Amino acid sequence: MCWWMRRVPGLGTLRRRPDARWRVQPSSVGELAALQQRIVDDVADLVAPGGTLTYSVCTLLAEESAEHRVPDGSTPITDRPAGTWRPFGTGWRVLPQDAGTDGMILFRWRRTG
Repeated sequence: MCWWMRRVPGLGTLRRRPDARWRVQPSSVGELAALQQRIVDDVADLVAPGGTLTYSVCTLLAEESAEHRVPDGSTPITDRPAGTWRPFGTGWRVLPQDAGTDGMILFRWRRTG
């Protein structure tokens, strides 16, 4: 497990890890969002044309969701996944009260070129 995963748990896990709210600083969200964006950008180039990239994170925060960060050369896949997912921008979100799970966000993109 990476050091940052131990220090800053996904904020969607607060339902079962309430102690995390005392360890997360406001600056942590921006740092985590920047790291996640770098990961998406780096792996997007590795997806073959016609292939798919799935981005999912345990959070409910828009800043961390990458909703506005469609990778270059990709288009959103907007088909509803199975389960209790709600529309969220060009992706999907599940809320803890909907499924008795952690809060999660899911985006899928197809590489076009």
